[in-house]
Amino acid sequence: MNIIFASDNNYAPYLATTLLSVLNNHKGYPIKFYILDLGINPLNREIISSLVDKTLNQIEFIPVSEDDFRNMPKTIDYISLATYARLKLTQYLPNIGRAIYLDIDILVNNSLIPLWETKLEDKWMGACLDAFIEYERPEYKYKIGLTDNQIYFNAGVLLIDLKKWRTTDIYLDAINWLKQYGEIIHYQDQDILNGLLKDKVLYLNTRYNFMPSQRARYIKYKKHHNILLSNLEMPTMPIAICHYCGHDKAWHANCTHTNAYLYRQIFKQITAAPASWQSLFEHIKLNQKVKLLKNSLRDKYKYKIY
Repeated sequence: MNIIFASDNNYAPYLATTLLSVLNNHKGYPIKFYILDLGINPLNREIISSLVDKTLNQIEFIPVSEDDFRNMPKTIDYISLATYARLKLTQYLPNIGRAIYLDIDILVNNSLIPLWETKLEDKWMGACLDAFIEYERPEYKYKIGLTDNQIYFNAGVLLIDLKKWRTTDIYLDAINWLKQYGEIIHYQDQDILNGLLKDKVLYLNTRYNFMPSQRARYIKYKKHHNILLSNLEMPTMPIAICHYCGHDKAWHANCTHTNAYLYRQIFKQITAAPASWQSLFEHIKLNQKVKLLKNSLRDKYKYKIY
C-alpha cells in the first residue's frame, strides 16, 4: 500500500501522529510512505522515520520547493502551501501506479486495506462528498463550474490512479483553470481538483473521510430523522478516518469531533517527541478532558458512531 503525505516543518508533529495512527491499524502489513517534504528539518525527519519498522515498511522524503506554489491562492490561514504539492504528484512519484493521499489533520481509526483495494474502474480517483459544501453552501460549487449532478468532494482523502493522472499535466491544467476561477476560489487546491476532475471521481463511503459537518448531519439524522442521508453520505461503521478539517483541529483544546481525545493519546506514544512538539498541542484542563470523553462515549453508544 502506498500512502502519500505532504507537510512543512510546522506540521511535522501532526504528520507523525497521523502516520502512527496508520501504523497502529496495519500491524504486519507492508506500507510505503511518501512524504512530500516542504522543509521538514533533519531532526523532525529522524523522529518521523523512527516510527516506521524498516523491516516491513518504507518511508521516503521527497524534497519539494514551496517556491513552486508561491503564486497559488492562499485563502485559508491554517492550510499550508504544502497542500498544493499534490498537483505535481506525477512528477514527484513517476514510478507508482496508485496511492492513497492523506491530509495530516486526520486520525486513522481502522484498516485502510479495503480502501486500497477499491476498484476505480474508469475513474481517476476515489473521494468522499463534502457535506458542508453540498448541503450548507451548495451555491458555492456553482461558482467554480460544477452543476447539480456534480458532487463536490473533500480532497483530504484520495485514492489516486496515477497512471490516469499521467495522461495529462494536472499542474498545468490547474494553472489554466485558475485563469478563470482564481479570483473566486476559497478552498485552494481542493477547488482546483473539483474543477478539473469533477466527472472522473468514484465517490467513496464517508467512513473514509468522516468530517465534522458529516458528524453533525448524522447525529441530526439519528436524533430526529428529519433529514435524509443519501447513500453517498451515509457512513458505514466503524469509521476508518476521522478528518479534523476546519478551524478546530484535534490538537486544539476546543475540538469536539469524533475521537479527538484518541488523537492526543496516539501523539503521546511518540516517546521521542521533543518539548517543542508538545507545546503545539493546546493544554486541556481536566473538565475539558471529561467533556471530550463524554462526547466520545455519547457518539459511540447513543448515536452509534464508532
